Amino acid sequence: MLGRSIIIILISIVRRREILYWLAAKIRMITRKSLRFEVPLLYHCNLNCAGCGVFSPVAKEEYLDSVLYEQDCKRLSELTQGKAECIRLVGGEPTLHPNLLDFCNITRKYFKKAVIQLVTNGILLNKQTDEFWKTCGKNDITIQISRYPIKINMEGILEKGKSNNVTIEVTESKSNEMFHLRLDINGKQNSVYSFENCWQKNSCITLSNSKLYCCGIIPATTNFNYYFNKELIVNENDGIDIYKTESIKDILKFLSKPVSFCKYCNVKKMSYCHEWHISKKEIGEWV
Repeated sequence: MLGRSIIIILISIVRRREILYWLAAKIRMITRKSLRFEVPLLYHCNLNCAGCGVFSPVAKEEYLDSVLYEQDCKRLSELTQGKAECIRLVGGEPTLHPNLLDFCNITRKYFKKAVIQLVTNGILLNKQTDEFWKTCGKNDITIQISRYPIKINMEGILEKGKSNNVTIEVTESKSNEMFHLRLDINGKQNSVYSFENCWQKNSCITLSNSKLYCCGIIPATTNFNYYFNKELIVNENDGIDIYKTESIKDILKFLSKPVSFCKYCNVKKMSYCHEWHISKKEIGEWV
């Protein structure tokens, strides 16, 4: 009886988490009143979690050009009058970018009052220069650490943050709370259903190559295609070109609607509570 009770409790916990994701998915269908977005500075990583949502374990070593990023930031600032809820500098692992500080300076230059977050696994933070910490402090960059079951000197990081007036947020992640994305490489899913039930949509809005996408999976798919020799198609209308629209309202409306690529996401088979581990770079981690 005790074993059965434990099983019932575990099922209840999983279902509660799934219900929360479902509720979040429904809320995120509402058209936003203001823009928030993420910027992948690169896709490769020094941790390589199995099933990574942007395919970091199989990503090529490529870096976002800060000149292109500044052009795009300028354009988005013009469209939004310099207003944005939150801008997240992400990866892969963004602290691997050799010109990381340029992105911090550029983002603050064009968005004076936005919340700016640098999202990192924290592994390299204790190796950062004084210039890094001063730049984060000067630009009011919040360092958001995604905490994995690995050993890092958190005390040293917190001390560096405190002495440089840098806010540090730690997102605690238990080893059995990883979720697995499930792709349908044949693209047979119902795009509307997939979008309506996806918790990432209209939340993980991603800026990539002068386009905004409703989630980060779409622009990252080139890494999956290249490594596994697949052809998941990202077409012209899966993102909105920020230079071909004159209205932020049109952009926000676009981001709240399903796109063709949603047919590749099998949300019914997305699963939760997986034990964290390093990727073996096998396609089964994503399909």
